[in-house]
Amino acid sequence: MAASYLRILSRQCSTCALAAVAATSVTYCEEKQPREFLTATTFGVTAMALSAGKMIWDRRIKEKMVLVDCGSASTRITLYGNRRDKVMTLAQKKIKVKIGDALTGSEKARESFVKTIADAIRDICPSTPILIGATGGARQILMRARARQEDKENNNIAKDDSIRILENSFHTHFGSRPVSFRVLSGKDEGIYELIAARHLYEQANQQRTTELGVLAGGGASLQLGHENDMVSINLDARAGQDFFKASRTLSTSAKILDWECRRRVINGLHNRRSGSRFTGNFVVIEMASATLNLAISKSNDGTSNLSRDEAIIALKNLRARLEAAPSTTTDPITKRHLVYAIQLEAILDLCFESDSNFFMLQSTHQKKDPDLLATWPLGFYLGRYMLEGKRP
Repeated sequence: MAASYLRILSRQCSTCALAAVAATSVTYCEEKQPREFLTATTFGVTAMALSAGKMIWDRRIKEKMVLVDCGSASTRITLYGNRRDKVMTLAQKKIKVKIGDALTGSEKARESFVKTIADAIRDICPSTPILIGATGGARQILMRARARQEDKENNNIAKDDSIRILENSFHTHFGSRPVSFRVLSGKDEGIYELIAARHLYEQANQQRTTELGVLAGGGASLQLGHENDMVSINLDARAGQDFFKASRTLSTSAKILDWECRRRVINGLHNRRSGSRFTGNFVVIEMASATLNLAISKSNDGTSNLSRDEAIIALKNLRARLEAAPSTTTDPITKRHLVYAIQLEAILDLCFESDSNFFMLQSTHQKKDPDLLATWPLGFYLGRYMLEGKRP
């Protein structure tokens, strides 16, 4: 009977190592040998089985790709793949290098930036295609460089040269491995964030939707809208902290920042085709989501929502609490929360109708894959490999 059972198990096993594990298990059961769980033989067979199992698992994961999000404060590297039509985060690493160092620094600073990212990518995955992207922080740097050269014959030289030199540096480090570097437009960044937000919202709520918009804030810009009506506004959260000066009261600094935010929002909406405000339901991600969750003092699970007016009231209350807190003037984290609250209140007040609703979405809602973040790299991967008709 044992021999017959072994033959059945052996046929089911996909490798010799797994068959050996089955043989070891059956022999132990039949001969009632003493309990010796970690002999040299069983340890070696188990290691072989685990290695074979990993190889089988790796073969089932398709279309791996490394995406690099070069932010204004740090850089996140993520290896994506999919198995049975489900996207997975296979590896992720955050490193303290900034895109500004590569675009505005010396040649040595640029090479250090490229080498640090290249080494981190090789640690995560030695093969697969790579896309290295930069967003709001890089857009602002390039716009300032272009403005400084506006009197020259070719005012695109700063943008074209900095991107070309940086991409050539990455090609030098990776050789024949497919790699590209690009600075995403605000619209493209928003579209990819919308794809990612909808995907994670559908996972959290077990329902498909094509009507949700996105509100994505954090870092150097903020995106809001739908597929055919996407806006990116330059609201630099870190630069906002510079408005708080020791020579004036915290309340006065907050009012000055509020005025500046509203001016930037109005200018950002100036080129929008439709003059009306946004309306409907929106998934809120990144720091905008964290700020709203802080304002309502709870963690939203993605199934309930806030109206625009409820969100504004919550942000006003958060702002009042932070302005009254003694630690706000000295603690950079508390000051950052105050900046986000002021910026987000201006966005909600000027950009959305009162009947708009907002769902907060954070990585903690994805229990099966908490590293699957609602960011533009996820949206890019989904658009390239998993959403028909959405390939970038």
